[in-house]
Amino acid sequence: MSKTEQQWIEAISGWVPPTDTSVLVGIGDDAAVFESRGLNVATTDTLVEGVHFDLSYCLPEEVGHKALAVNLSDIAAMAARPSQALISLVLPAARAESFVPGFYAGLSILARENGVNIIGGNLSRASVTAPMVVSVTLLGETERPVLRSGAKVGDVVFLIGDVGCAAAGLALLRSEGRKAIGGPFKDLVRAQLRPEAQTSAVPLIEAAAHALIDVSDGLASELYHLSEGSRMAFEIDTTHLGLGSDLLSAAQVLGQDPLHWALYGGEDYALLGTAPAEAVAQWRIPGLKTIGTVRQGQGVWIGSTTPRKRLARGGHDHFEAP
Repeated sequence: MSKTEQQWIEAISGWVPPTDTSVLVGIGDDAAVFESRGLNVATTDTLVEGVHFDLSYCLPEEVGHKALAVNLSDIAAMAARPSQALISLVLPAARAESFVPGFYAGLSILARENGVNIIGGNLSRASVTAPMVVSVTLLGETERPVLRSGAKVGDVVFLIGDVGCAAAGLALLRSEGRKAIGGPFKDLVRAQLRPEAQTSAVPLIEAAAHALIDVSDGLASELYHLSEGSRMAFEIDTTHLGLGSDLLSAAQVLGQDPLHWALYGGEDYALLGTAPAEAVAQWRIPGLKTIGTVRQGQGVWIGSTTPRKRLARGGHDHFEAP
């Protein structure tokens, strides 16, 4: 017998107890009540079945993990720390038993690791044939938000994390299905199914970073967002991206261009930003790379030679025809 809405709410509240004392009223009332400190930041992201996840090759636990991870990355990109989250699910009633427990299992593990309280949300029934829709709203706190618009002339452009891996993982899953998880490129597949936001880097970079964004829609796209937001030119050396041997090998096996994955693939959730060179030189952050320089002007350019080559714009667009 399927659960009622109230039974699901009671079950969910038992799966995601508060991680700290900031929550005064959590799941179960009309709205949550919590205490906050400093400046508040907020973000929301929606995953749609068939567009952002495919249950033929990903588990409900992996959808739960990813749904929170993409929001954690947005909070990190503001140099903020995550605090409270609201989760909304829209799905056919007949699919709830097979999806909801696993979804919350994956989500709650990542929430506890990052000190996130699940304080509420919504459950709605969809028609039998409708795709599932997952929406997460995440709140955070910061003393000094770092925006896209703060890059300064002479800053170095830094990247924390790898790019191209998630796109490679998606290509492998589409080619091989879940058997790719146990194959030679399992780390690439994991980058797609269980992305890791660079939250641990925030305390190390927040004081010195001038501009910041996360790499969700592709490195090229995010570089243009920073360039246009800051009204500066960015000179990038793609040889400093540090493409790994697994990525290069997978590209060879699938007949793909690894640099195209890195620049235009998206879903890497690395952190991209600018800061003074002397500050970046002092950071001891795994996966940190210096990939370019900020100059006067506009646009994103490859190298500093004359004539310069403009980086082609591209990346994921939610409303671009598939």
